Amino acid sequence: SIFLAAGAVKLFGTSSRAYRATEVSAALEESAAFALRALEEDIRMAGYWGLADNAAAINPATGINVHCGGIDVTFWALALTEAVAAAAEYSVPCAPHASAVTGSDVLIIRHASALEASAESDRVQLHSSTTGGMLFANGDPPTTAGPQRINNLEIHGWYVERNNSSGAAALRRITLVKNGLLQNQLIIPGVEDLQIRLGVDQDKDGYLDAFVSSQNSAADDEVLAVQLWLLLRSAEQQSGHFDTGPWQSIDLEKAAYEPSDSYRRVAIERTIVLRNRD
Repeated sequence: SIFLAAGAVKLFGTSSRAYRATEVSAALEESAAFALRALEEDIRMAGYWGLADNAAAINPATGINVHCGGIDVTFWALALTEAVAAAAEYSVPCAPHASAVTGSDVLIIRHASALEASAESDRVQLHSSTTGGMLFANGDPPTTAGPQRINNLEIHGWYVERNNSSGAAALRRITLVKNGLLQNQLIIPGVEDLQIRLGVDQDKDGYLDAFVSSQNSAADDEVLAVQLWLLLRSAEQQSGHFDTGPWQSIDLEKAAYEPSDSYRRVAIERTIVLRNRD
């Protein structure tokens, strides 16, 4: 009886650990899918300017001010001709919420909202027509003949941040909200790394030539696609599990990550073709 009881206890413990491992892995997969979906929806909208053909045809009205932490970042925010940009280090002019993860990429996306909007006096918006567009923030859009549309302006800066006290990492986003404020928002915890490669047209023939890391992209390359790589970590360490990696991202110039701890991890990759090109 003692041997049978001991065997039952051991079997229960093994089954419990297996169930917990499956549960944690499923949660990681769900979190990864959520993060990818949020990024993908934003990337696919990059370069959309309502009825305007391209960002070069859009002019900002006077009096628009975009700011964060008391810093005027209007020039950076309204760089609409750069609908997609990536950097190897934190490059947003607004301070991070805590500490941006060193070596994790930053992705900047600019576009008009997917849905039309009503004019508001406290939001930066785009009035567009087939002849061009105008940014305004006073609730008084210009009037033009023919079809016209009002959309909210959306500016997003995606990055990974580590909590200074707990050490946990999360995917966060700097986003344009009302009154010209760039607000820091938590998207989902558990994201340890974000790596970006840009699919670019280097010879201007309309076809994708190569995927390059953010630090190797040229300013005049036209971005046709974005390749994402995310690494996510469980909230707690798991008994009986030990992760030494290596986790190799899509940036082959970056050394593989070898964590040496008991957290569970999952890596996920996605290539997204842009819908809107100037």
